[in-house]
Amino acid sequence: MGRPRKAPRPAPEPGLSLASAISLLLAVAPRVSALADNRQQWQRWYEYRAERGLPNTERALRSQALDLEAMGQVEAWHAIEWTITNGWQTIYPKPKSLPRPPLPGVAKAVGTATAGYLASMGPSDQRVFLDYQEEARRLPNWPKTSMRDGLGGLLSKVDGNLDARSAALFRKWIDDEFSRPQLSPAKT
Repeated sequence: MGRPRKAPRPAPEPGLSLASAISLLLAVAPRVSALADNRQQWQRWYEYRAERGLPNTERALRSQALDLEAMGQVEAWHAIEWTITNGWQTIYPKPKSLPRPPLPGVAKAVGTATAGYLASMGPSDQRVFLDYQEEARRLPNWPKTSMRDGLGGLLSKVDGNLDARSAALFRKWIDDEFSRPQLSPAKT
């Protein structure tokens, strides 16, 4: 009487091509994949896994894409960055206590000055900050010194919807906007 034989292991699941992995992200995580920065991060993640000899199977990538979708757009990007930086095999969220610079596409779209404000905010405050910044810029005669007193309604919304540090950064942004030299209209 000998030991019972173990069942043979199933053949490994074949890995997905990069194009299939991106299609999978688009299908499983539509909110996250809507950002071009996240699609580029997903490609980096795929290539990182391939370089480390980790299988890019449909099951593994689907699970990770679902995790990213649950994190949201900005957190997903930072989670991939955090995971690659630390050399891990699976995606882990970046701790909330660590700073999150704005995504590369956001920095390009909003300019480096605004990106500096966003760097120290959480992802939800970044979006709210940009919304309020756009609302301020839509005010008539922005940024004339005479209208500064009319910002009370906007500032009370900012104070109510941003954490204290982010609200202070928004107020600093307004101060910076008003301290810039204003162009006077050309004399005819």
